[in-house]
Amino acid sequence: QHAIEKYTIAMVAQSDERKCKSVGCDQGFHNYLYYLGNLDEWLASTNKRGEQTCDIRVHVHGEGAVNNLSAMRESPLRDQGVLKTFDVDETYVTKDGNIVV
Repeated sequence: QHAIEKYTIAMVAQSDERKCKSVGCDQGFHNYLYYLGNLDEWLASTNKRGEQTCDIRVHVHGEGAVNNLSAMRESPLRDQGVLKTFDVDETYVTKDGNIVV
């Protein structure tokens, strides 16, 4: 919970500072905070037993469990292999076929 609160504070601060109203600004804010190391203090936090309490992994787009589908607009999602039909339901999958949540 501590890490989520700090992350939210950092994201709101970016929004307030940049005053961006465009769709997708939040992804830019996130990337800015993460890749410039502005989240390192919270990522390195530990609990009372000295165990790391936050673990963030960056995956190549299309390979992780969570994906930004709007970033994949260069061609239809079905042509990219990330939209599959199982029975009657359409489901998003990673490049290796795992279902995306």
